Amino acid sequence: MENIISNIIKTTDSHGGAFINYDNFAINVNFGNMNKQHINSTNTLYRIFSLSKAITAVAILLLVQEDKLKLNSNIGFGKIKKMTGYKNVKIIDLLNHKSGLLDAVSYVFFEKKSDIYSKIVPTGSMKTKSMNIDQIIYVINKYGKPLEKNYKYNNTNYDLLGYIIKYITRGKVETFISNKIFKPLNMNATFMNSPSAKMMSMPYQSRHAYGVLEHQGDINCNANIISTLDGYGKFLRGYNTLLDATMVRKFQSLYFFNKYNGKLLFYATGSGDFQTTGIYRQLSKSCAVFDPKSKNMFIASQNYMGKKNPLIFQQLSFKRGISDYKKLEKANVMKMAYDETIFAKIIKRIFKIKLNI
Repeated sequence: MENIISNIIKTTDSHGGAFINYDNFAINVNFGNMNKQHINSTNTLYRIFSLSKAITAVAILLLVQEDKLKLNSNIGFGKIKKMTGYKNVKIIDLLNHKSGLLDAVSYVFFEKKSDIYSKIVPTGSMKTKSMNIDQIIYVINKYGKPLEKNYKYNNTNYDLLGYIIKYITRGKVETFISNKIFKPLNMNATFMNSPSAKMMSMPYQSRHAYGVLEHQGDINCNANIISTLDGYGKFLRGYNTLLDATMVRKFQSLYFFNKYNGKLLFYATGSGDFQTTGIYRQLSKSCAVFDPKSKNMFIASQNYMGKKNPLIFQQLSFKRGISDYKKLEKANVMKMAYDETIFAKIIKRIFKIKLNI
């Protein structure tokens, strides 16, 4: 398997790293980046983006397990009671992206239609601040439409869950998750809001320097975790030791898990919605696939630093607005999405499934 993966990687302009647990042996493949400005290793830290959501989900299920929260209760905790329509949204709706709420985070950062965009994203800068609960509620109340309870991927759902964790525990979200998940699973190289970890992590918006450029707020639970790849593997292998049987079944019923060729797999990406096949799917910065039965897993993350830099496309979207995603996709510009193709080849070999990408 190691030779197969190495040969696939050598034939393309790839950058990043991968951790594979396959047939009871583990492989770390670290392939740096195209310009070799940094050499990755098993200790390399990556921001894993939306793979963070699974850890947030387990944190919520731990609160349910401790009888501090009910999945079918509405989300009316603290300041959320100021939000229009909160009585019609349950905790389980947030977990499964069926809240019907406006995705305030994407509305501000990607569509830039809110009047608070300039306050969150400084002019001429890619540096951003996470939205706090007051800003999220303001955007939803002002720009939200009537609720539609169908599945729709929504980053704001998981920031609201972050606020609920903070409200119930009366402390910092990262403290609860560290004490309840990271420490019991020996995830010593996985962090939430550690300044030092941010500065040591692989860059994804800078060509020559380490460090996460985005500012992360205290309730950002949709995409803020920094980890080594095998660190995230410890979470996938061990979440079932933290939850009782009922909560394990509940976790495996969430949107992260789906059946592929009759096989139940955890399958998620670190940017956008893995259940669709468009631009967001192609721009994924990280990816994880896990078989709960065999414990086989594939986890990968990328640092965008080469000449064929997909971030160039992302920067275009900041300047021209979300509509360019569809225009550029239609024009077939996204031939640059080569890393996702590499991921697909490896995933197909390990898990023996078909993928539509």
